[in-house]
Amino acid sequence: MREKLESSINFIRTLPIDDSNYNKNLYDLAEKADDALKKWRSHEKSVEGSSSSNKLYLANTPSLGIMLMTSYVLDAKIAIKNGQAPFNTVLDINFCGRTSGSDITDVTIELGEIKLSSGSKAIKKTYRQLLLRLAVLGFVVKAMNINGVNDKCNLVGKIFVPRTSEVRIQPSWEDGITFPDSANCHIDIITIGEKQ
Repeated sequence: MREKLESSINFIRTLPIDDSNYNKNLYDLAEKADDALKKWRSHEKSVEGSSSSNKLYLANTPSLGIMLMTSYVLDAKIAIKNGQAPFNTVLDINFCGRTSGSDITDVTIELGEIKLSSGSKAIKKTYRQLLLRLAVLGFVVKAMNINGVNDKCNLVGKIFVPRTSEVRIQPSWEDGITFPDSANCHIDIITIGEKQ
């Protein structure tokens, strides 16, 4: 995962510099990630490769953990092509997910996003954000299943939009987002009417 984050940082640094907020934010993100990786390397040297200390450091450095996971899940070039950051420092979720399953070997995770606009561009952006969150959760479930017996993970996404014109999900919207082999992912767009 470290190599994927380093690769994303290096890719951002090859982009032409312009005055757009998006470009400035990408460069700031790359600097923040590079700084976090340097601190992690320094910590690793100070504890001389202690596995438990390294895990504890990652668990207590949430931005670094999220950056590592999201850079692993997202292809940097495709993310940037879609106007998305190639990795995140936090994962925001509009409302609490619903998780079901009797043990970690058979889990269903359901997340949703609420959009006030229903244009194709807004829906695509939301779709990709939701895919990212679901993919990260899929890898978390896989990592927690240390026995590897039956690590089936059903990931369900729902995008709630106002009742307007129909938007069709395009297969290309999923480009560059990696899921674990054990995950089944499905996203629905649900139109909601105005309050009566």
